[in-house]
Amino acid sequence: MKTKKLLVSLIAILTVCFLATFASALAVTIDQVELNGVEVDQGDVVASFAGELLPVRVQFTALAEEEDVTVSAWLSGFKGEVEDTSDEYHLLSGSHYTSYLSLRMPEDVDLSDTYTLYVRIEDKNDYEENRYTVRIQRDSYNAEFLEVQSSNTAKVGEILPITVVIQNTGYEDLEDTFVEVKLLNTNAVKRAYLSDIAPIDDSDNDEDNTVERTINLEIPNVESGTYTLEIEVSNGDFRKLTQKSIVISGVEKLTKIVPSQTNQEARVGEEVEWTVTLINLANEPKVYEFIPELNADLTIETEPTMLVVAGKDSKTLTVRAAADEEGVYNFVVRVVSDGKIVGRIVLSSKVEGRFFDVETTIAIVLAIIFAVLLVVLIVLLTRKPKKEEFEESYY
Repeated sequence: MKTKKLLVSLIAILTVCFLATFASALAVTIDQVELNGVEVDQGDVVASFAGELLPVRVQFTALAEEEDVTVSAWLSGFKGEVEDTSDEYHLLSGSHYTSYLSLRMPEDVDLSDTYTLYVRIEDKNDYEENRYTVRIQRDSYNAEFLEVQSSNTAKVGEILPITVVIQNTGYEDLEDTFVEVKLLNTNAVKRAYLSDIAPIDDSDNDEDNTVERTINLEIPNVESGTYTLEIEVSNGDFRKLTQKSIVISGVEKLTKIVPSQTNQEARVGEEVEWTVTLINLANEPKVYEFIPELNADLTIETEPTMLVVAGKDSKTLTVRAAADEEGVYNFVVRVVSDGKIVGRIVLSSKVEGRFFDVETTIAIVLAIIFAVLLVVLIVLLTRKPKKEEFEESYY
């Protein structure tokens, strides 16, 4: 009898606990979850790529009125790192809701592992949750710069060593890979062959998946200033760029070119002029030659074609240009000294219609004819008539 009472009491307690649990459960249903735009069910395996932004769309229905409800998604082992949470909802019973989340997949993953993606709707007390399996893979062809090391300063004419460390972070071998170093806005460029690089997860390959190369780049004859060093790793399947700044102690600018103006307007066939002042900042005299860059649409000349400017002195030259057709023409005159280009004169001319085109000429002729006729008419109207003379008759 006691055993029976004990069993009844235990059942009653479990029933109360079950009802209490059921009563306190969050009153929502997760109707649909989409990952990368594809509807998924619990237990489905979803593929994603390392570093990729994975969009998560959650549709759910409120079965009762609820306050302070949030929707969140995260990846197992990365909670707090790979996680996104919506703003708080005030749910109305019987209403349907859609929440949009996104997760940035981690870069440093083991391709042999799978991960659990949690989608949870919760308030301060209870939650409703679905789970999905995610397998993260890497792009077929990719590489990362683990290090780009060089001095941040250099001088004209010296050799700048640049050490580059590259790792294959893709899924496939990187065959026939090259690295190229370029000093932008100059002609300095150097290329090196890296051969094949095995992928980072290739456990069957004993080759190192990281390659290190030192490239010696000669700094060209450039003006002092800050330049951009561009490093590119590539093969037939991909390319990856990185950049760094470098300060070069170069040739000081000893010639200053000051045009009185850069833009001019002209008519078709009209020759326009620009006055340009050339300042020699060096202590010694310099001989300058002026060479217009070829432009088939313009006739360009300078006067004079050569100047000798004393040290710390200046002189002027005239640039003339004419065009046979309408348009906007940009052109350049190179300034050369000691066989080197020391500057460029950049000018622009906006050319419009001729002074006397056919329509204008006809209009002028008609205006002249009209003016002549008007003068003749005025003369005729203002001329006094002559009195008639009658002969006297005597009878």
